[in-house]
Amino acid sequence: MRLRPRGDDAEMCSPKKVTELATKYGQYLPVPILIANDSGGFDTINRAPVFALTGEARAERRDEILEFGTQLLGAKPLDVIELGGPATGTRGTAYILPYAPPPSTRAANAVYLGGMLVDERNQDLLPEWAFFVRAVVDSSGLKPTASRESLVADEALEVTREELGAALRAWILRVGISAPHKLAEFVQIHQLGLKSLVAYDDELASFLTRWLNVETTAGRMSIADLVARQKHIRYTESLEEFRQIAAIVPAEEPVVNGGYVYDGEILRRLPFLFEGVTLEKVELASLLDSLAVPPLAERAAVLVFEQRASAVLESFDVKVTVRSFAPSDVSALYLADDAVLRGMQRSAARRVASSLWNDVLAKAEKSLGAAAELKGQLNKATLCANWDNPLIRTLTKSSDEAVFSRTIKLLYVQAMLAAHVPLGVAQRKLLSESLGDLVHLSLNH
Repeated sequence: MRLRPRGDDAEMCSPKKVTELATKYGQYLPVPILIANDSGGFDTINRAPVFALTGEARAERRDEILEFGTQLLGAKPLDVIELGGPATGTRGTAYILPYAPPPSTRAANAVYLGGMLVDERNQDLLPEWAFFVRAVVDSSGLKPTASRESLVADEALEVTREELGAALRAWILRVGISAPHKLAEFVQIHQLGLKSLVAYDDELASFLTRWLNVETTAGRMSIADLVARQKHIRYTESLEEFRQIAAIVPAEEPVVNGGYVYDGEILRRLPFLFEGVTLEKVELASLLDSLAVPPLAERAAVLVFEQRASAVLESFDVKVTVRSFAPSDVSALYLADDAVLRGMQRSAARRVASSLWNDVLAKAEKSLGAAAELKGQLNKATLCANWDNPLIRTLTKSSDEAVFSRTIKLLYVQAMLAAHVPLGVAQRKLLSESLGDLVHLSLNH
């Protein structure tokens, strides 16, 4: 058969373009493809599809398979997985991405049928959760569409997708046992994407959750290590609450930060995935109640301190309470749950709002504050002073109201900073004034 191009398509038959297209679509065909060269001879473009090799041949040419993946991805793959779909005679290789793909990127897998390229960006070959691989396969049983630009979405494709998905799951399980360091690297690279799937995918959650990492007050650890360490798992709903309590949680009973995206959803699934695991959400109000109160003999001094300190911070809508907790070098904790933090945001909005919106926000704040109190939440921010801290004990005995006031205000701002709560305009001004006053007082003495 001879083809003669139209004038406006002449470039399609240039030696360079013909070689490029023939190589792209037909280099793996089992019949010779010859292209005439300038010397009057012919060049053969055929080569063996190394990505589809099996058995000993695959093991012997592993370096070539890895090099093929490096050219495909633009970087050395984290690992290679042999793919096989016996039902449709599908063979190939999946390459583990050594980088996290952009969230909006869909998988683009190359599909050859009988050695001919049909689709180089197929999105139906692998399960949706297999975002972390790029696959190249050759098949004798899958069917192309009439235009030969994609695959027919039939039962054969569905069966093949299940078979290839099983190979990917087997790789995760195998590497988790034989090369945990490699699986840790894989999870670290694709952490967010894997969490987004595990949070809502029962099939994936059943075999992958244990290797995901979470942040705890004792440092980052895998979920497998967490549930092995303790069956009763406590967690916070928000990052702000986690930061506020991190300093006083015992290392042997860590609390998990459920404030990061997907972490809360994953934590709530743990009782269904691990036998004997129970879950408890930490409420700041209940945590405060669980802290030890000072001895009864010192209660009078504690009560006076609470009243004096609360009066100092009254304009900031903060109450002061006293408890005993470890470590003793933590002088005070700033506790404000999500309801309180949102109330602070509404208060800030009221200060810049018109009179009409100011009234609306005031009524909303009053209503939401009452609802929070009914739910056992904090209805205002709390500065919890540590009775075991030497500074607090010394401050209790201070009769100098100026020193007492400035110190309480500094403790308040310090506790906010320790809890990673952003300082408002009033708190920044308070910090500057208190430091200036303390320096002035020290110079005068």
